Amino acid sequence: MKNTFEKSKKIFLEALKCLVNEDFNSAERKLLESYRLTPNRISIISNLIQIYIKLEDSTKLKNFLKKNDNFNDTFDYKVGLGFLEYFEKNHEESLNICKDLKPQNLKQKVQTINLKIKNLDELNKFDDVISLYDEILLIEKDNYINFYNFGTFLYKTGDPKKALKYLYKAFDLKNDFPGLKWNISLCELKLGNFKKGFSYYNYRWKNK
Repeated sequence: MKNTFEKSKKIFLEALKCLVNEDFNSAERKLLESYRLTPNRISIISNLIQIYIKLEDSTKLKNFLKKNDNFNDTFDYKVGLGFLEYFEKNHEESLNICKDLKPQNLKQKVQTINLKIKNLDELNKFDDVISLYDEILLIEKDNYINFYNFGTFLYKTGDPKKALKYLYKAFDLKNDFPGLKWNISLCELKLGNFKKGFSYYNYRWKNK
């Protein structure tokens, strides 16, 4: 029994290294291997749920939640259900699940807000989306992805000038993020700033 646990632990730690490197497919394989050895470890189950959310794999997420419904009182299980409803375009139901989520830390709070944003965006409730982005940027002031997402949202909803403020902030934090220069170029071109816009536009094609 002890050897089984130690083997599972070793594989689990290998999976965490894969997650750090954003190699989600390898992480999934290792976590499933660890799960087969010790199926009742909440850390394994939580990480697998989060991987299926990250991969937007609704089939695997649905099957895994069904198989592990004895963990239905945990945050990761509940947020998994919320994302499943979102993936299946049941946006109101997903928002109802969000109301019942009780985040225990900032990471969980941010994920809950992001899930709300995704659903409200699909429901065209843009004022609510903007309020939630303002909230999330107060929590995570140095996370480039929040500025990128907000800037992209603002461009999509017709405000390229304001979008640039957030896209350039994302650029300051991480300038090699895929899609960032492309979105900046779209905003600059939309505003008539052709020289600057085409410089970012051309960069995209040089680095495909």
